[in-house]
Amino acid sequence: MNYKNIFILLSILLFSCVEELSITDFSEDYSDYEREIRVEASILPHKDTAIIRIDQSILITDDSLFDCIDDNYNWVGSGCVCGQYGGFPLEGCPGSEADCDNVGGEWTATLIGDYICILDKLSEEECNSNQYNFNWEIIDDVGIDGLPGDPTDENENCEPDELSDENSLCLTEPSEGEGNGVPDCGEPNVDELEEITEQSDIHLTNDNCSVKITRSDDKECQFKFNEDAGSMYNAAGLIGFANGSGCEIGDQIVLTQKDLDDLSYNYGAWIPDNCSTGFFENSDLDLSYELYIDCDGKIITSKEPEKIPYPVVFVDESDVNEDAIGSCAIGSESEIHDCLKTNEFELDEQQAFSICDDCDNRLTYISTSVWYQAIQYNDPFGNSCDDESDEEDSWYYYHGHPAVAYPPSETTNHFPPYPNTPVIYTNEEVVVSNSSFDRGCYRYEMLTFSDGYKNYYFSQLDLKDPERSNLRSGNEVIIGSFGIINSKSIDFIIE
Repeated sequence: MNYKNIFILLSILLFSCVEELSITDFSEDYSDYEREIRVEASILPHKDTAIIRIDQSILITDDSLFDCIDDNYNWVGSGCVCGQYGGFPLEGCPGSEADCDNVGGEWTATLIGDYICILDKLSEEECNSNQYNFNWEIIDDVGIDGLPGDPTDENENCEPDELSDENSLCLTEPSEGEGNGVPDCGEPNVDELEEITEQSDIHLTNDNCSVKITRSDDKECQFKFNEDAGSMYNAAGLIGFANGSGCEIGDQIVLTQKDLDDLSYNYGAWIPDNCSTGFFENSDLDLSYELYIDCDGKIITSKEPEKIPYPVVFVDESDVNEDAIGSCAIGSESEIHDCLKTNEFELDEQQAFSICDDCDNRLTYISTSVWYQAIQYNDPFGNSCDDESDEEDSWYYYHGHPAVAYPPSETTNHFPPYPNTPVIYTNEEVVVSNSSFDRGCYRYEMLTFSDGYKNYYFSQLDLKDPERSNLRSGNEVIIGSFGIINSKSIDFIIE
């Protein structure tokens, strides 16, 4: 048999015997598996606090969490809307509070100051029988493909030429489960992250564990479980505000405060319980911290003490030279940072950039660390960049990514310069393009990590690799990490 025939035979075997299998078909292969503890413990010195999650692992074959049920009751199959869905009072919509009340709607303020009649409480019959131009529209009841219509041609009834036409009947027809009035697997708000983490037994609580963090000066902080310990922002990108024009720009279009609130949810974790003020602050970076957890007699500790890392320093690019910032590349980390502060290289807390083709819109920062996390936020209201505003800051996650310092070379700015081993690393973030779409109020936050969290976050090793996790129960490696995340942020306006 020659190589050509072998290839043909393998192709037949590989491509003619394709079968979809449910992961639950393999449940018996993992029947002896015992759930493991997973810990993520982070000290946040810039907020003088810490947060600890103690969770239990689950089998990928465990279908009890992915039950295709709306466990947190946020699935909205269909609803009554007027005018353009998510828009403002247009033709046919109640235009006053009195008219809205008369049809059983709720007169609601929008995020840009106008009002609209929300018709959520109306039934389908009430919606269709009203004298106004209301419409009963599918919202979350879009079928198992998670999309309105049948854009993936689930039933394979499209002709080849129809697949390129998004308006063809075979692509716009209802897909499997669409409009059936019940939650289905794959539909929005069914088995989403909040249900998996907060409507399950994943979290270990006060009934299971006792938790504390000790400091090298013999002081300690006890922790307690709180169901609303933190907030998870379950969206990404720029927020746009609906204005009824149909021309809104943004990755997430919202209309009311409720729409905005729906992008976040609270999660359970362990938080400090009446600990002394300043316990986690970075006023003394020589102090170190250790973790101690007792879960039903299973003792989990950090392998080594963790020290607070120094934050980055945002600087003017013109000072990134050997005579200025380079002159501080001497001595210990504390001496370096003292030098940077003494010489006032640090930028003000708010900067301004202009939109233009030849503008160098970059934020330059320096650090004694190599590994970072960069996070950009957007304030869609602009309050956070307005010194005269009485409104609270309102930052929303835009995007984030891991970042590392440029490797030493003849073309990069490190101090001391190449080929010496640098102690000050330089980096930058591009903050804006030349598009008017970028106008607004922003924040960049740079996170630096202690060794424990850095090794966990940036490593590609197995979760239970002893080089990745610094948590131990005797000689057993525990999934997760204990570390310290320090922060430095800067606000800026795109004009």
